[in-house]
Amino acid sequence: MQDTKIYSYIFKPQGKIRGIIQIVHGITEHMGRYQEFANYCTNHGFIVYGIDLVGHGKSLYQGHIKGYFGKEGSWENVVNDVYNSYLQIKEKYPDLPYYLIGFSLGSFIVRNLMIENRSLKINACLLLGTGYQSPILLKMVKFVVKQNGKKAGEEHSTSLIDNLAFKNYNKKFKDASSNADWLLEDKKARKQCLPLLWTMEKDVTMRSS
Repeated sequence: MQDTKIYSYIFKPQGKIRGIIQIVHGITEHMGRYQEFANYCTNHGFIVYGIDLVGHGKSLYQGHIKGYFGKEGSWENVVNDVYNSYLQIKEKYPDLPYYLIGFSLGSFIVRNLMIENRSLKINACLLLGTGYQSPILLKMVKFVVKQNGKKAGEEHSTSLIDNLAFKNYNKKFKDASSNADWLLEDKKARKQCLPLLWTMEKDVTMRSS
């Protein structure tokens, strides 16, 4: 959403800095979930940097909908948020090796970012939990999203899209308490995730499926 303040995190090592690792988190979570990984990286000399995507973590403000990026076309705003955060940290540390990690939804954002900004000065890119949907399945999901959006409005939350996107991932979790349990086996860490329901925003839902 335009004019929304984006919360950023930076973890710095003590002593010599070896490089920068920027993380783009996935859906139903936030950068706070990467605290343990960030501590490991800083102990080995790396700066860890990232933002809470709009609608997630500390970039979710009162009156906003969990996981909602905004109206149609807002996907580009989210990609730009990540790009601008890259520019900010790169300007401050222009000569350090730069590594970019995208997890799940974050991996699609990074893929989009890499395609649109070929001038990115990074040393390596790691995509975790990324994927590819069959055109037929994607077409069906888009149709369902569009029809539900017409009926209830694009800002309406629905368990239907949540189930379509994540329910099958939870089959191996007998005591699953939400559709996000598949993200982590560790129950304590799982509680740090941000459970949410999909909204009917066409562009975001289609691009992140």
